[in-house]
Formats: sequence, C-alpha cells, structure tokens
Amino acid sequence: MGQLDELMKLDLAYNELKGPIPSVFGQLEKLTRLDVSENQLAGTVPSELGQISFLKELILYANYITGSVDTIFCERERQYWLEQLSVDCCQVACRCCSSCDNNVCN
Repeated sequence: MGQLDELMKLDLAYNELKGPIPSVFGQLEKLTRLDVSENQLAGTVPSELGQISFLKELILYANYITGSVDTIFCERERQYWLEQLSVDCCQVACRCCSSCDNNVCN
C-alpha cells in the first residue's frame, strides 16, 4: 500500500463508503485499529484482514456485510491479539465477536 507501511490506525467510519471492504487493507502490517463502521460497505469480511499481525480492533458494524467471519479472527481473539471484533450479528455469522450491533435486526 505504498507510503502507508507505518500506518497504525485507520478510521473511515461515517464516510458513506460503498463496495466491498478492500482486501488490500491486509497489507497494512502495523495496523492496530481498523474502523469502517457506519458506511455502506457490502460483501464478506476479507480473510486477509486476519493476517494483520498487530490488529487489535476491527470494527465493521452498520454496513451491509454478510456471510461469516473467517476462523482466523477467532484464533487471534483466543490468543488475545484481537481485542475487539464488532459486526452486525444479524447479518454476519460470528461466533467470537466481542460486540454485536443488533439494531439492524428490526
């Protein structure tokens, strides 16, 4: 991702982003926090995000994300690397999410 090698936090919440979550975010090796909540992102959670070594917070709720969260995220949570994983649990199957936004269920 070019000049973003040292990027540690990326907050793109409330930006009206559309389309899939870019799997290229998985190349941001030093990222500790990724927040893309409250957008219009769709599709599944890219498994590449689970390869970010230092990722502690992954916040994805209030989007149109569907499918299930890859098991690599649950493994990272069990090892205490991933401290927060937030999704819309009515739309995304996630057995290890730390918080759910169930407002979209209604």
